[in-house]
Amino acid sequence: MKELLTNYNVSDTAIKIFREGLGKFPLTLSDIRKNNVKISIDKITQSIEELIEKKLALRVKPQHSDILPHYLFLPPFSAIIKVFSDLSNNTGDLTSKPDKSNTSINAFQDNLFQDIEEISQDLIEKISAQADNNQSTEILIEVEKNVKKFVQVMLTDVNEIISKLKTTAILNEIDINRVIRGVKEKMNESESIISNMFTQFNEIVNDMGPTNIMPQVESFKTFIRKLGESIDNRSKEIVQKPTSFPIEKIQSLEKSLYNILTDYLKVNQISTEKFWPINNLEEIKEIVSLLLKKSEKNLTIIIPTIEDFLPLTEFDLDYSEESKIKQPTKLEKPQVPKSKISIKKQKKKEIEDQITLIAKKVKNLKGFELSHDVAEILSTISEINPESVVIENLQGWLNRLLVIRKILDQNTQYLLLEDIEKWKVEFVKIKKPEKKQPDTSSLKEEALEDKEQSNTSKGLKIKIISTEPHNDKHVQAFNTKDIEYLQRKKNKAIIIDGDNSYLVFGVSEKIKKEPYFEITGFITSFKPIIEQAQPTILKIIDEAKPPREIQINQGFNQIIENINEYSGRKIAKKLKNLLNVAFEKDGISLNILEFKLLIGKLDKIYYSLEDDMKGYVLEELKKLNKEFSTLDLEYPPEFRPPQFGEETSEDSEDKIPIEVNEIEPLDPEKVTSLFDLLLEKIDELNGVEIGEQIEKFIEVILKLQGYSQIINWKNKLRDIDSHLETPLKEKIRQDFLVWKNGIINPIMTENTSEKEKFHDSTSP
Repeated sequence: MKELLTNYNVSDTAIKIFREGLGKFPLTLSDIRKNNVKISIDKITQSIEELIEKKLALRVKPQHSDILPHYLFLPPFSAIIKVFSDLSNNTGDLTSKPDKSNTSINAFQDNLFQDIEEISQDLIEKISAQADNNQSTEILIEVEKNVKKFVQVMLTDVNEIISKLKTTAILNEIDINRVIRGVKEKMNESESIISNMFTQFNEIVNDMGPTNIMPQVESFKTFIRKLGESIDNRSKEIVQKPTSFPIEKIQSLEKSLYNILTDYLKVNQISTEKFWPINNLEEIKEIVSLLLKKSEKNLTIIIPTIEDFLPLTEFDLDYSEESKIKQPTKLEKPQVPKSKISIKKQKKKEIEDQITLIAKKVKNLKGFELSHDVAEILSTISEINPESVVIENLQGWLNRLLVIRKILDQNTQYLLLEDIEKWKVEFVKIKKPEKKQPDTSSLKEEALEDKEQSNTSKGLKIKIISTEPHNDKHVQAFNTKDIEYLQRKKNKAIIIDGDNSYLVFGVSEKIKKEPYFEITGFITSFKPIIEQAQPTILKIIDEAKPPREIQINQGFNQIIENINEYSGRKIAKKLKNLLNVAFEKDGISLNILEFKLLIGKLDKIYYSLEDDMKGYVLEELKKLNKEFSTLDLEYPPEFRPPQFGEETSEDSEDKIPIEVNEIEPLDPEKVTSLFDLLLEKIDELNGVEIGEQIEKFIEVILKLQGYSQIINWKNKLRDIDSHLETPLKEKIRQDFLVWKNGIINPIMTENTSEKEKFHDSTSP
């Protein structure tokens, strides 16, 4: 076949691609690239266009999968026709009337017709063999009858074209056009027969169920391949016995066969009408590349891993350290200018004394009374340092205090005193001047060009979800491109949604000890299917999480915002969820222990908190936020009296009303909470993870001046990378409880002894 295609002026690269794709189900560009890894993508694309131009390939765009073009490689009848043409030019006069008794032409026609009948019969037999046992004989007979009708249409068209050409003495362009119009009319007349056949054929495939779809596809592939082999073999008989074969007849025959095959493909959509199968990584990367260019509003990509499933070069990511420094992130705190003015020591001391004096008055004066002192301080600072960083804050407090006709509540006092301390330190600092942006047309044009080149400039919002952690280098590069990233552990789903118009939906399974994934899925633009998939997409997005410090900060802010409405137990429930996030971030630590203690204090309070308890909770949240997040907390609302009687059914379960106002944690309580924390986590962690936490656990205990032989468990569990059996878990619990009692009892004994000594010394 290579010699045949070379004579047809097909390039070597195109021949290689053609020979590998012939007889296979329509291939995507990524499929073709996978089989030709040493050929550049540009060369592959150029070769495909060459094959299409020479009618050796068709570009197939299914109705609901048009985003991903497929290519079907056709039998090389166009190349064979070229050989016939060359023979005619060398051996005969194109304008002479061919002899009706020309045995070569008749033999070619008869043998080709015979082959088509045999190949079609094979197709009928395969369809019959693949049918379910429950299907009726009447249905199979109808299928066979319709396939024969289709074959008869093919035979009639080819026979009519060849017969007309045989009886024409001199051929010209008018004759050829007349024949072409005749072929189109014949195909239009047979359209109802063909449509009826494939409508019923499609119904049978649907009845057979999805497990039998692929055998139908294989039958179709065999039909195409055998048709190509038939034309190839029959043409060789003429090549071996050259005779005059007018080129006009050859071109008409070529058009007829090409039209027949093209129409056959258009009608035969079978089960791929609404779904096109996706089964490899390269196809997924190709789709992502296409949707990055085609999507205008939203592109959601849910994948197992980033490097395996994404065409990273298409995102134009920057991994340099400089870009990370230059690119501001949401986690950066605003920097306060450090520049100071020169102020005489005496004047500075006077202002500091004024600020100290107002701090002493906060608890005793009403708001409007304090406003006089604030106004005086504001005036003094504005006089000596008009650009001071505290002027705006002073002005804000002045406006606020002017309308308060009572003594400030504890929360407002706390916030005011906190800002007063800042005034004392920062009144000498100068506000950093804002940089003026150059207003030049050239810079504007460059900015517009940069906007056009970026994904976000055209309004495209990209959301990527995978199993990769937030400290992954690709994830950090996504952040600099304003691409939202969320993490979902143990994700096997493959979902790509572009503007709710194109959907890839599938699952993947990593092959053990192999560097590849087994993928099953499809692509579609069929609206009802895309709408049905939306709840699943939203569920996965809801399960995916932002960075842990953002989760913790958002959770704390939610508690602060509702500090007046939430009961103690409800706050404790919120904190328990955040404790799991904090545990994943740092494991067992003193900060986790403080977290656990705060939950313990709140868990038995079934009503809204008193003001002093609210202040304590806010202070603890502030401390914890500094340890777990770089983001600032929101300002709390003004305290309101507790709203009794608002407990929920959840809060009222096992209700034991207890109010806790004064918090004095003791060492035994810290130890108890620390043990409880680890014991709760044993069911959720595997052996290696438990061992790692024990190591951290020991460090914490040592800081609390504890001691134990529990280090032995760390060594035993070091290599057990699976969840433990129940007896082993119970033994761990038992040993830890023994350790717990060994730590707490001496403390309790010591406390008891001290109380007894005190009692003895004071007794008469």
